[in-house]
Amino acid sequence: MKKTFFLLIALLFTLSSWAYDFVDNGIYYNITGTNAVEITYSAIAAKDYSGDVQIPPTVENNGITYNVTGIGVFAFLACDGLTSIKIPNSMTEIGVGTFAGCNALQSFYVSSGNPKYSSVDGVLYSDGGTVLMLYPQAKPDVNFIIPEGTVSIGQSALASCQNLVSVELPTTLTSIEGTDPFGSCIALQSFAVASGNTKYSTINDVLYSDGGTVLIQYPPAKADVNFIIPEGTLSLKKSAFSSCQSLVSVDLPSTLTMIETGAFNVTSCNKLSSFSVQTSNSIFSAVEGVLYKGDTLFIYPWAKTAENFSIPTGVKMIESSVFSSNTYLKTVTIPQTVDSIGNTAFLGCTNLSVIKVAWQNPAEVSCGNLVFYSINISAELWVPLASAELYEQSSVWGVFASVNRYCINPDFIIDGNGDLTGYTGGGGDVIIPTGVKSIAQDAFKNNLSITSIIIPNTVTSIGESAFAGCINLTSVAIPESVNKIDRFAFLYCTGLQQISTEWQKPKIVQYGDGIFTSVPQSCIVNIPVGTLNDYQIQPWLFFDNINNITSLTEVNTSGCRIYSRNRNIIIENANSPVSIYSINSRFILCGEAKEFPVPQAGVYIVQMDDVTRKVIVK
Repeated sequence: MKKTFFLLIALLFTLSSWAYDFVDNGIYYNITGTNAVEITYSAIAAKDYSGDVQIPPTVENNGITYNVTGIGVFAFLACDGLTSIKIPNSMTEIGVGTFAGCNALQSFYVSSGNPKYSSVDGVLYSDGGTVLMLYPQAKPDVNFIIPEGTVSIGQSALASCQNLVSVELPTTLTSIEGTDPFGSCIALQSFAVASGNTKYSTINDVLYSDGGTVLIQYPPAKADVNFIIPEGTLSLKKSAFSSCQSLVSVDLPSTLTMIETGAFNVTSCNKLSSFSVQTSNSIFSAVEGVLYKGDTLFIYPWAKTAENFSIPTGVKMIESSVFSSNTYLKTVTIPQTVDSIGNTAFLGCTNLSVIKVAWQNPAEVSCGNLVFYSINISAELWVPLASAELYEQSSVWGVFASVNRYCINPDFIIDGNGDLTGYTGGGGDVIIPTGVKSIAQDAFKNNLSITSIIIPNTVTSIGESAFAGCINLTSVAIPESVNKIDRFAFLYCTGLQQISTEWQKPKIVQYGDGIFTSVPQSCIVNIPVGTLNDYQIQPWLFFDNINNITSLTEVNTSGCRIYSRNRNIIIENANSPVSIYSINSRFILCGEAKEFPVPQAGVYIVQMDDVTRKVIVK
């Protein structure tokens, strides 16, 4: 109810209803007609109204007599000193939320002869007693039997009743209005329904409608810690589990097909830590206590104490407010399959320190309003290697204290700055991921398992001894983006047979000492066409075979023929699935076909289990 109360205040200050035309005997009025006024809200009045307040049937101002016909929206909002209200027979309209936050109010009295309103035992009714309008929040009774003849319970009619322990519904009741009729009734333990009521029923003190198929309200103070929703239940109404203080776990039946938004107020169900779902339910499922609706992360229990949570791959949507106000979570990982995040999904997650995402571009996911509002101000965002700048420029993702880079491929150790510092993979033909900015000192030093290296065009530097001692390394492809190769980078790479470079102007590169010490002088260096004269400098003069790159439209290797034709890459005699990458290591496609269409002309990398080769598509 506390959250609802503040929302009411927020709404109030979007209106002009706090203005008033005159004050009489401490009551604030607005003129609504020639001879009519209504009581209106005033921030001053919230302090002035206390004890027993009697509203007069008429009031005089500037010589004019007005009939008091209405009480405006929120007129008595938060008047916490008010204990009783007497309503005159002239009153014909009482606005929404009129007595919200009046937590000392014990009784209403309506003058006889009022054509619309009446009171029974301090409770306010309308329409000849058929509509229960408002039960006073501080009325001391613990049990309330709604009178026979009552047809409807009005919106929030019994909300925030502090003392009620049980409520019994009459046979005549056919309607309960609004979305939270019993909200914040912190002492309410049970419902009962008079026999003969055809609309409502109870099972174990829980209120249902429509033959037990719709769960209306679980009593907030019911002492049970576990609740198994009965088979046959089809839907849960909004606020059905509002303020449930004792519930730890809820089991959903196979028949359940609908949970209205807000059915579980997770912040007020402050002990709820786990959901389970019957396996035959085709709509809902639960994994490690978290509730999913199809491919939507639907409810994350507020009291689940795990500090780290990885959303399962395959989830496409994160429901609004799903982590709102969670104080346990420190790390959340979001997979690339998610394409939508609802409003206020992470609102108020004050202990959240890291969110790790997998989208290469933040535009791949649609985000609602205030998704990260009021999260931990020092929280870090971890994004794929090449994507940091895109996230930093985003109005949604730019709120994080820092944006760090990580590599999706677990074979590579890459720090938050994009520096590749180590390699843990199985070797062979290695394609360094796009987004790596530098290959750090000793990153691959003395690795005996790697046979070829392809460096993406995001790398700008190769550190000291980065590949030193890689004696089985036979080929290296270095892109034009590299502007610095530090000393001893390829020291003792005694098996190196081929170096391919893309520099048009190799003189702009900063070279350290001894880069190719102990590399065979016979190693072939492939350079761009027409740049041979530019490579007549050290360290390239060391090599005997510097060749212009020729058209690699066909490659024959290991019994496998690879060639291009009509914007397709064709692979004959492949002995394993094929992966195709662009020259800068961006994944294009994979499969076991013989013919692969590519998006445009250019140089492509073809990788199989035992083969990695370049091919030009014209």
